[in-house]
Parts: sequence; C-alpha cells; structure tokens
Amino acid sequence: METFNTCYSTPYGALGLDLSKNYYDRTAVQNYKTAFSFLSLLVPSLLMLVFLGDHRTVDGYLAIAAVTSTLCILCAIVCFAGTYKHRTLTVDTPKVKEDKRGIAGIFEDFFGIIRQKNVGRLIAGYAISLSAGAFLTSLGLHVFTYTFNFSTKQIPIVMICLIAGIIVGQPLWYHVSRKTDKITALLNALGMLLVCMAVFALVMVFRSFIPINSALVLISMVIFACGLGTGCLYALPISMYADCIALQKEKTGIDKTGKSAGFLTFCTKISNAFILFTIGLSLDIIGFNGRVGAQSLNVQNWLGYLLVVGVSVTCVVAMLIYSKYTYTKDDFAQTL
Repeated sequence: METFNTCYSTPYGALGLDLSKNYYDRTAVQNYKTAFSFLSLLVPSLLMLVFLGDHRTVDGYLAIAAVTSTLCILCAIVCFAGTYKHRTLTVDTPKVKEDKRGIAGIFEDFFGIIRQKNVGRLIAGYAISLSAGAFLTSLGLHVFTYTFNFSTKQIPIVMICLIAGIIVGQPLWYHVSRKTDKITALLNALGMLLVCMAVFALVMVFRSFIPINSALVLISMVIFACGLGTGCLYALPISMYADCIALQKEKTGIDKTGKSAGFLTFCTKISNAFILFTIGLSLDIIGFNGRVGAQSLNVQNWLGYLLVVGVSVTCVVAMLIYSKYTYTKDDFAQTL
C-alpha cells in the first residue's frame, strides 16, 4: 500500500510545485494543500463519534476502516479523472535542458540534491519537525485515552481542535511569511509549539486536581494552539523547498522538480518510519499494554512525558537546523 501510495504522492507533490510560479504562490499552494489534506483527517474523528459511541468495539473500528478506505479510493479516482485529460498538455514555459544521462543520471541527481546546503537543511529540518506532528497525532491518542481518561466522545473533540488549528493556521502563516520571511515564520511556529508543550506539561502534572470537563476544555485549547504551530511545519518547508528548486532551475536551466519531489518523499518516508518505530519501542519500554482498558499511574505519566519531551526535542533540533538556512525573499526577488 505504501509503495503504491508513493507512486501516487510523488508526482502529486511535484505537480503542486509546478503549479506555483512565484515566491508567494508557492506558499499559497502549499497552504491550500495542507488545509484540505487535514480537512480529510477530520473524517476519522467524526466517524469515531458515529460508530464507536461510548464503547470501543471491533465492529465499530471495522466500520470506520470500511468507510475511510472507500473514501480514499473515491478521492483517488476523482484526482485521476480530473488530471488524466491534461497529461499531454503543453504550457508556455521556458525551454529547459534535457537530461540524457539515463538511469545513472537519475540516481546521481537524486542523491546529489542534498549536497545543496540550503536544500539539505530544509530536508533535515522538515523530516525532524514532522516528527513533532507524529508525536501529537499518534502518541497523543494514547495520552488523551489513558493519561487524561477522555471518552470516545471526548477524544474526537480534541483531535478536531488539533486539525482545526492546522487549517486555521494556514492563512495566518501565509500572512506572517509575507510580512517577515518564510524562515522567520517557521521558527516562530516552532517556538509556539514549545510554549504549548510547557502549558500542556503543567495541565498534565496537575490533572488530578482538575475536573474532567475542565481538563477537556484546557487540553482542547492547548491542542488548538499546537495545531496553529504544526500547520506551518507542513506547508512552509515545502514552499521553501520549491523556492530552492526554482532558484536552481534559474541558475542551471535544468528542471529537477520531479526528482526533488521524489527525494523529499524518500526522506520523509524514512523519517516517518523511524519515528513510529521509536514511539512503538518507547511504549514497550514504559510497559504500555494495549490489551487492557486502564494503565498504571506510572505508565499514564510516562505517556505524557514522552509526548512533551518528544515534541519539544524535535522542535529544538528543527529550530537549530532551520536557523542555518540562509536564503531570504531577496534571493527570489525576480519571482516576487
């Protein structure tokens, strides 16, 4: 499934880069793409309310799987049908040099992409910052379920707040990046996530003194703010990556959009696999047992600590890497 998904997502990502022709358009396209991508993630949360109710049953999860799988297939068919007729469409763009080196040239360019310093920093920072999102979405479900003891009706509310924050944050970061610069907006978003984790840690530590409904409101507000910061991490790095590709094309006359999109997919797949493995291993180490309905107080606390530390560490490391990025909007003055 992941192999075929990669075959689909790589040209899909490259198409998004090709559609945007200037510095600000590249941000706008990624903002729209991120907003609609996460809008689709609201579906499983809503389906939890419909099919699970107050109980986590096998039949309920099977129904969710059936509906979401059907929607995935239908959306893919719509995307395919909507672009198929344009597969041979020629557009009025400057001629670029044709690469005739064959397979060897593909692999040489594929791994040579990262040798461009700013591109390498973007890929490394993007892969690491995505880990913050992985912690929030995958480990967050465990924390909301077992640490805060939210019900199957309350957990979707928290996840909806996260996704809503990501969607609402798209025009916000577009505006900030225009007023300042993309890298400045990106660093501010990481800083916002760090502040949110500090507040989240306080709520977690004192949760036994907070009524469950008050805890739900507090966590929902914090998670919404986390969503605002996280949304920037999905959109702006891709926009900046497209800037680098466009600048390289301007300098060399060779269009490497497809290869660059493929390399970015390659790196993010490795990063995602590693972070999910790390989360799974961490759950085993702290003694988490998914076959029981309640966890010990020690495991509950460790789930919260893993979430806070995981998001905080990845944010700090990503900030250190992104701070080395040297391009500013002045470097792309010809496409403003």
